[in-house]
Amino acid sequence: MYKIEWADNGVYWKYYGDISGREIIEVSQLIYDDPRFAKIKYKLVDFLDIDSIKLSQEEEAEIVGLHKAAALSNGNIENAVVTRSNGELANKFAYFFSSLCSEFCVFQDRDKGNNWLSSKCT
Repeated sequence: MYKIEWADNGVYWKYYGDISGREIIEVSQLIYDDPRFAKIKYKLVDFLDIDSIKLSQEEEAEIVGLHKAAALSNGNIENAVVTRSNGELANKFAYFFSSLCSEFCVFQDRDKGNNWLSSKCT
């Protein structure tokens, strides 16, 4: 499960429960195909309320490909990921974002992620 919230200069999306690579791909496509994506300055992805995540290597490659294409269409986006720990999930997203952009951060608290983005996107 997920929810997407658009703001004037960014997008926030949150995952819940058990999520799959297909779901991440679906959400990424919804966001990157939206006309608002061309004008945003930040993305905040929230994994605080997931129970599990299952990604195949093929899905990981597809997700990276989607994010790379999106970065080419709007290269001025700051990226923040919020997750419960600095474990496997954080490492996966560090890998995704490091292949796409020079600056991103992984946080364990949504407010800290928002504060970092606010300092970057004003």
